[in-house]
Amino acid sequence: MFFSKFLLFVSAIGRVTQVVGETPAGFTPATDTDLIVTYGQVATQNGAEVAEDAVASQPDLATTSQLSGSSYAVIMVDLDIPVDTEPHTLLHWMQTGLTPATTATAVTTGDGTASVFPLQNTKNTPALADYAVPAPPAKNPLSHRYVQILVDTSDLSAEGLEALQNATTTRVGFDVAGALAAAGLPDSAVVAGNSYSVTNPGPAKASELKRAVPETRRMVMRAPEQWDAEWKVRRQEQQQQQQQTSRDGGSKQLPPMSAKSNETVSVGVFERNGTIIIGVFPGNKSLPSNGTAPGSGPTVPVVGGAPPSLPSSVGWTTGVVCCILGLMFSI
Repeated sequence: MFFSKFLLFVSAIGRVTQVVGETPAGFTPATDTDLIVTYGQVATQNGAEVAEDAVASQPDLATTSQLSGSSYAVIMVDLDIPVDTEPHTLLHWMQTGLTPATTATAVTTGDGTASVFPLQNTKNTPALADYAVPAPPAKNPLSHRYVQILVDTSDLSAEGLEALQNATTTRVGFDVAGALAAAGLPDSAVVAGNSYSVTNPGPAKASELKRAVPETRRMVMRAPEQWDAEWKVRRQEQQQQQQQTSRDGGSKQLPPMSAKSNETVSVGVFERNGTIIIGVFPGNKSLPSNGTAPGSGPTVPVVGGAPPSLPSSVGWTTGVVCCILGLMFSI
């Protein structure tokens, strides 16, 4: 089994020309030493674009120079997951207990003959973080960079190993430099690196894209009877939402209905399904301002005059317009 996999590994190396396995620009801890990463017969060097189905299982690893340590670990991280917080990273793999070959294996490349030193998990050490297949979602960015680093863990203490294990409990936002520091491993322990990219063909889902402009809301005027009827429906919807939230163990404040009134006119405003619904009532109607049914809430004075069916003035019109605008932006 090992021999057949190794032949595939050698075959892949044989098709690579002047590979450079360094970590991408801006990544820390950085290295410009080659880490050879192959998936079957697919080599993934120097930021190469790789098909998602080609990276479905964990890769084989090797270095182009002999390593002097006794034990190594590989850490693989996605640098481009679509989250709003920094860092935009996801831990894909952390495997300790890798031992380097002590003799080189000669392979033929496009430029002649080269030597590589494979790394193997000869003691079948369990992974601290199992290999997670790179699979960028249909969200921006569609193309993700995956970086792999090889870390010398020859002098890693039991406490340091525990620190690495603890760091893997949170894969999203994984901090490579922080995890190594917590384990007592300096940046110089990173001895080789590589990166490649996998791209989702897209398109990015529209629902996942950030809105470029704020969502606008419609505003409609209702007759008193229709306003009352729609408010009762909205109130029932709010109560159902609150009951569902309570059953789920949470708490939720119901959005209020704003109301203003004086001796000659009352204005009620609420929002339903993205629409601002406004009702203007002749007289001092008791409108709810605390989520109760129409007719049972307190009234709040507002400047104004008679409704349009009564003698009106610019002052009244201005007062109602200001009232409506004020209520609209307060809910």
